Amino acid sequence: MCDELRNAEMLTAETEELKAAETAPVEEKKTEDDLNFEEAVEATLKNIYNGEKVTATVIGIAPNEIAVDVGTKHAAYVPLSELSEDPNAKTDELVKIGDQLQLVVVRVNDVEGTVMLSKKRFDAAAGFEKIMEAA
Repeated sequence: MCDELRNAEMLTAETEELKAAETAPVEEKKTEDDLNFEEAVEATLKNIYNGEKVTATVIGIAPNEIAVDVGTKHAAYVPLSELSEDPNAKTDELVKIGDQLQLVVVRVNDVEGTVMLSKKRFDAAAGFEKIMEAA
């Protein structure tokens, strides 16, 4: 009987400790990984606008366009016609997966979640800026 009473008292004490631990405020300490994750989430929420210059990474190559990652929630692509002046050019000869490209945003379609980009327009704008600096 004494053992049963002692066990019951210990069980009651453990139960009270658990209840106290559940109701106690939890202090959250943010680690470096948590902060990096928050920054990454914030970066994906940034807006992208027509005419904006961006750096993108090639993530996919198709015969008529390339898929790129611009660091936002949008699916971004560059049509072959906006990649090169050469009508006979092939996308797989122009770029490789992992290449970094400087591009200009041509059209943002928030309804479909897509962004069309252009390398030709970026190169033209960069050439014009060089001419203006030289003058």
